[in-house]
Amino acid sequence: MNSKQEDDQFDRLPDALLLLIFNKLLDAKTLIRCLSVSKRFASLVSQIHTIFLPLPCFVPNPKPRELGFPIKVIKVLVNKLITKPIQFLHHIVSSKPHAAAINSNISNHFLYYSPNKVLKNFKEIKTLRLALPRLGCEMGFNGTGDHSLLKWKAEFGEELRSCVVLGATSFQRQLEREEQQEIRPPLTEEDLQSRIIWTISCLVSASMRHFLLKQIVGKLPMLQSVVITDASKQGKLRMVEQQLVELRNTVKNSSEALESSLERTPIPNLCMKLWYVPEMELPASGFAMKGLTLVLIKPASERSVSEGDLLLGDLDGEDDEEKAVFGEAMREIVKRKMMFMMEMSSF
Repeated sequence: MNSKQEDDQFDRLPDALLLLIFNKLLDAKTLIRCLSVSKRFASLVSQIHTIFLPLPCFVPNPKPRELGFPIKVIKVLVNKLITKPIQFLHHIVSSKPHAAAINSNISNHFLYYSPNKVLKNFKEIKTLRLALPRLGCEMGFNGTGDHSLLKWKAEFGEELRSCVVLGATSFQRQLEREEQQEIRPPLTEEDLQSRIIWTISCLVSASMRHFLLKQIVGKLPMLQSVVITDASKQGKLRMVEQQLVELRNTVKNSSEALESSLERTPIPNLCMKLWYVPEMELPASGFAMKGLTLVLIKPASERSVSEGDLLLGDLDGEDDEEKAVFGEAMREIVKRKMMFMMEMSSF
């Protein structure tokens, strides 16, 4: 047999071309396997610029010292999120069932592995996409409905820059709708209470993802873009290069940055605008939504961010069609005059 035929064909490819191929793979599991193929592969794979890393679930062993955490969290949330922040709705946001739901949502968000062990092999990453596992604690406007909707997106620097929450009690094509539709009042106290609680849940989820990023950003000095999503495609945290530089400098200069007892980034004082429409048809996409709600959130100190800027960028969806529907819903609802202004204290 000719010895040339036994040569590995990859040996004929230049390093630049192999690196281009590795950068197209994206999947962290595949890239880690490539690290063990050969010394050449290992040296090249460690230079990739883009990686997608889904974080698997784990079930921690129960320990007595961990039992106090949910109690501490629920106490903080009840005192700061329910008793104080929504000033003009002070009397309607103190129900224990909702507080327990938020507490469950928080404690379950720790059920994934840290990405640091994987990412230590990739020091030159510029673009990182993390996907949290499906935790079974995602909150929706309709806990039993198959067509309910809750989506959010957030941007951070050192702290929260903006957050958008979109939800509906029913989300389906117009042909699938029932002939008889119940007419409901514009917004009941119960409806408003639920939307406030769900908004808080989304903010807490976003702040936990930001805290996770604090533990990563200092070890990836070339990082320029990060998106943290989840398997349910409910929420998305996004940060670009300038925001990552700001966060990296904050972590370097603060010895307390990673010592939060809540294991999340604190949320500053907020200004919120809430739009609500009992029912809306979306002519461009052919969908209809009931109980459609949009919440635009930004820090009280931030005056330069316009509503139009907050609406830019996609909410996560199963496909491009869903993303287009969400975009249309946000554009249409802000044209309505049914809007509530709220303020929320830091927590």
